[in-house]
Amino acid sequence: MFLQGRLSRSRIKLDEHVPLAEARRKIWQKVDQLIADFSTAKTRCSAGNNPSAKAKLSEIRARIRELIHPNAELSAVARWCILVRNDSQLSKLIG
Repeated sequence: MFLQGRLSRSRIKLDEHVPLAEARRKIWQKVDQLIADFSTAKTRCSAGNNPSAKAKLSEIRARIRELIHPNAELSAVARWCILVRNDSQLSKLIG
């Protein structure tokens, strides 16, 4: 699947289109920040019963689901950002 994406991008020269590359980078950075926030909240939850951390986890999951929804713009980039992390809890969001 990854190889197919690389071949498609090179054939139709998507990597040469600067605004698209910037948009993909922004999505990747946004998902990367959400993953960092998720890890922080997960750590706070593991320390004990922390209702605010649990609420934060739910909020982060909802935001990630919005970004990986098939109708979301550049959702494939968001999905790959999650898959690269190889975190089982995050991978469950993808399905």
